[in-house]
Amino acid sequence: MSKKQQPSTINRINQLNLEIDYEKLADAIVKAQEKAKQEKDEPKEKTSVPTAIWRIIKGKESKDGRYLSASLAIIVSMVFRLLALLGTVTVVTIDVFAIKNYIDSGWQGWQIACNIVLIVVVLMITVAAFLCLLFLWGAANDVEHEKDKYFLINVFSGLVSAAALVVAIIALSKGT
Repeated sequence: MSKKQQPSTINRINQLNLEIDYEKLADAIVKAQEKAKQEKDEPKEKTSVPTAIWRIIKGKESKDGRYLSASLAIIVSMVFRLLALLGTVTVVTIDVFAIKNYIDSGWQGWQIACNIVLIVVVLMITVAAFLCLLFLWGAANDVEHEKDKYFLINVFSGLVSAAALVVAIIALSKGT
């Protein structure tokens, strides 16, 4: 039996220069920071709605995908605000009916303590729901001012998939 000969790797490194020129590195870092600061400080060109409409009709491209970003930001922020408003109306309606139901129920004996505890629980849940709805409204404000089109596309895709999930759950519940 003969052994298989494995190829051997021959590395010949005569000279390896591992020195770093820290002055060049520092200059490059400073230049990059100055460039980033200049780009951040530059005033962004604001386009009015009629001007934007005219540019779209003429077929001119936007710089940095501003039309896509603006349209997605408006759609997503409107959906968030609509959800916040619908949630507020729902919470207020449930609270009014729940408290009215507790007030109209019997207030004799042990029911007094039970009704007071239930009203306090309903009010605590209401405060928590209003805080969540307030955060949703704040998210709408953040999305409206967002300029990163890839982030907006991801948020929009998340909203569409959540809506599809709700429709699928409703369809499954009606089918049974």
